[in-house]
Amino acid sequence: MKKHLSVIGMALSCVVLMQSCKKDIDTKNNTPIPASNTAENSAVNNSQITFAKILAKAVKDDAPLRSFLKDESLKQFDNDHDILYQMIKDTKINGAETVHEKLIRFAASKEELEAVEQQLPLLTIFVPTLPNFSPEKWNSSNEVPVVAVSNTANSNVLFYDDKGKENALAADEIPGFPVLVIKQNERVIVGTGNKLASNSVASNSQSSTVYNNGGLVLNFADDAFNNINPKTKVNKLNPNRVTNSSGIDPVNIAAYNSGDEWHRDYIYYGLTAGQPRGQFKNNYSEFITSMRFLTPNALNMIADQDGDPKLKEGEVPKKPFGIWTEGNFEFRITILINAKNGLGNDINKVLSVNPADLFDVQFTLKQEGVFPHYRVTSITPKEYHPNVELVPWDLQNYGTAWKFIVYEYDNSQEITQTYENTSTFAANFEITNSITEKIGLKFGASATTSEKRTVSVKTTLASDFLGEATLSFDQPIITSFDGTNYNTREITTGNVLSLGIEPKRIF
Repeated sequence: MKKHLSVIGMALSCVVLMQSCKKDIDTKNNTPIPASNTAENSAVNNSQITFAKILAKAVKDDAPLRSFLKDESLKQFDNDHDILYQMIKDTKINGAETVHEKLIRFAASKEELEAVEQQLPLLTIFVPTLPNFSPEKWNSSNEVPVVAVSNTANSNVLFYDDKGKENALAADEIPGFPVLVIKQNERVIVGTGNKLASNSVASNSQSSTVYNNGGLVLNFADDAFNNINPKTKVNKLNPNRVTNSSGIDPVNIAAYNSGDEWHRDYIYYGLTAGQPRGQFKNNYSEFITSMRFLTPNALNMIADQDGDPKLKEGEVPKKPFGIWTEGNFEFRITILINAKNGLGNDINKVLSVNPADLFDVQFTLKQEGVFPHYRVTSITPKEYHPNVELVPWDLQNYGTAWKFIVYEYDNSQEITQTYENTSTFAANFEITNSITEKIGLKFGASATTSEKRTVSVKTTLASDFLGEATLSFDQPIITSFDGTNYNTREITTGNVLSLGIEPKRIF
């Protein structure tokens, strides 16, 4: 990974959906995914279509409702332009009717709308970002959107106008007109109080409540999605942390220039050839500093699920399934650290990432057919910098090798996968007057111990395995310097994803 000593330019924003990646890395730990419950999915689809038809009529007739939906989407309660219907249905617009009351006027009956509300607790109205339409640019006073339905059994994307007429776009067509999307929220789960539901993406974190009316409790699947209460936001960096313009912490550059092979020995223990012993420094921590897909094909591997051959490098997909209907990606990264100090064998981090931060997608406007639409002409992976803090690498208590397991997360039935991680523990530590010091660079002259541990990782049937990668304490952080740019080391999950892991000062 090349770090330029200049500000990285912002690329053109675009919307992309990656619903899965082919499991072609290491499938020995993966359970085959059974067929979905077609009867249940059909009922959900039918209810979503019913709601879409009601909403299409309502937004055509009611400009204040359109303005309200725009404002709600811009709040990004789950870090995306989602509107959770349960949260807003009892809100009065302009001090008059509630959203629920407005929609009843366009339903076949009160019972029809209430049946949808009861069946779909995670019903969500999503305002997509399209090449010529977005939540920010939506002129709600005169732009009337149609309403599309996500995840229908139909290979096309269905949408409805205010007359209830059904139209469709092919899977590789992106609307050239305003549209809202009806879907089920993947960042919210049905739970109880502040307890995690069984299919929570992060089994070791507290879940914040989104909605509670006594009979129905909805929680965030993970607080990485929580944009309601700033106190629960995660991955917020210390504003006093200092880096150079390339984003590399100066200590990593100093470690590289020290000449020592084990850069982390220098960072965490202050060890050099002339200073062979030192205490652990806990004011540095490991960070996930970068994330980059290695091929445009990563966006399109879902096409393999219907038997299509794997795309060649640089080939534009014929079926970029749902490329505009879902919004942010959710990634779960489990790090197996084999801790001996009570922290546990693993750390779980959840990332909610705007697709435009991962891929630069170019479109061409097509005028054929009844509706203007766009098609994808090129896909280029981009480097994303999440800066997610992990833990300080205390070599006495954590294994010398960490395993990173990556999933693109979809909220569905929970399953548990089993992984093994064998790690070596350094033994060259000495305690003098209650002070622990590392004695000697690398492993010194002391023996090491090795342990194999089995870890159960919770995921879901619909989540997509993006591979696993291993980082060891001895691997360099910076690999070279060409006079202008520092090249930092990445770990890769086979041919799908690369991750940059670097220490940074935290206080």
